[in-house]
Amino acid sequence: MASSFHQRRLYGSSRRKGLRNVLWKGRRKTCVFSSAAEHSALARLSAFPRSVGRFCVALVHKRSGQPHGRKVLLLKGGGIFFVVVLLYVVFLWFTLPDISDPRSLLASQSTVIVDRNGVELYRLFVEQDRTYIPADRIPDTLEKAMVAIEDERFYERGCLDVRAIARVVLRFGHAGGGSTLTRQLARNALDLTQDNIYNRKLKELMLGCQMEHRFSKSDLLELYLNWIPFGRNAYGVEQASQTYFGVPAEGLTLAQSAVLASLPQRPSYYSPYGEHLFTKVSEEAQEDIRAERVTRANQLREEDVTIGLLGAAVGTGSTVLYVGGRTDQVLRNMEDQKLITEQERLAALAELEHMTFKPSRENIRAPHFVLWVRDQVEKLFTGTTEEGLLERGGLRIETTLNWEMQKIAEESVAFYREDILNRFGAQNIALLSVDLDTREVLAYVGNMDYTDTEHGGKIDDRGR
Repeated sequence: MASSFHQRRLYGSSRRKGLRNVLWKGRRKTCVFSSAAEHSALARLSAFPRSVGRFCVALVHKRSGQPHGRKVLLLKGGGIFFVVVLLYVVFLWFTLPDISDPRSLLASQSTVIVDRNGVELYRLFVEQDRTYIPADRIPDTLEKAMVAIEDERFYERGCLDVRAIARVVLRFGHAGGGSTLTRQLARNALDLTQDNIYNRKLKELMLGCQMEHRFSKSDLLELYLNWIPFGRNAYGVEQASQTYFGVPAEGLTLAQSAVLASLPQRPSYYSPYGEHLFTKVSEEAQEDIRAERVTRANQLREEDVTIGLLGAAVGTGSTVLYVGGRTDQVLRNMEDQKLITEQERLAALAELEHMTFKPSRENIRAPHFVLWVRDQVEKLFTGTTEEGLLERGGLRIETTLNWEMQKIAEESVAFYREDILNRFGAQNIALLSVDLDTREVLAYVGNMDYTDTEHGGKIDDRGR
């Protein structure tokens, strides 16, 4: 028990501070209180160990005899947190790939779509469909088009684009400018299929900073243009140019460059061989255009327009309105950034009106079903930080389709084709087989002949 001298001393020194100290000696606690409320509060703490009790007293009483205690605790906690984060970053640093040979960063895995039994239906983005070309064989118009639409501040910023990151944070992680060309290139170099989103983003940032420090902007752009997937299993500008136009990349026109620059954001969606080649306008909006209630494209509601790769003329007679596509946005960005003149933009738009693409065939089973699945997966990622994951590859997408039943369905459509067309005066046939208990799609034929492009074979009539 403390002496009365010590008790009086403690009591007197605490009166002015509004707090009555606690004298700890061994396991006994002797307290001097100025009020019954303080006595009750501290009495409840007497059962705790000495260190815990002292900490709790400091929290209960705002005017503690040691006001710096909480600051010390905060500093210690912050220091520990900083050390843990630093060690974690160092650990991740040593898991990053070697960038001494930049071409080794161009490897990419395929995304595979399979049926319910593992039968491969379609393989997207095969690695070997790539031809690396040096920067002097890449047209200047294509470099400008890609920078204008994908990363207009590419030549200005370093490894961190603070403004872009801030936009993503304000949108709660949704995409909107946070992924620069360098970050996209870094993302492709990493095998991130097993990492969570935080590991992926941190690794992308770290590797991107390494690359910005080691390579010039010209080198980074060359790597990017030789890596980027353009859809149809075409990696890099040379393969894409041959796939879509049948010409080498160095022979691309401004209009063709704008088309290729439009693809990397969503190669499957904007594919020249898909359903979104041209911009589409809803029937209600078309009626407003014909009635001249809408006379300019910017008067159309966003929900009434489905942006395609190329623009489209909507209306009839004297009431025709041109609604731009993704390529129009590329050309407009180039003009706004002083990369081309207005005359060059208008000349490119005139060329786009008569743009044709090289015919191409795909090695694909159950094509309409596979493309429908691909679109659904793409929609899951659109507008999120995972946008583009389908295009980068490495996914295995398992579906409910039964390939054996699919073959029977396709044979049935082919066998009864002429009879049904003649008997009912139909123009096309589609077939859908569904398990009534589980509602799983077992067979899916969207058109009579997917390969018959002349008669709209790639159009999915079942999905209409």
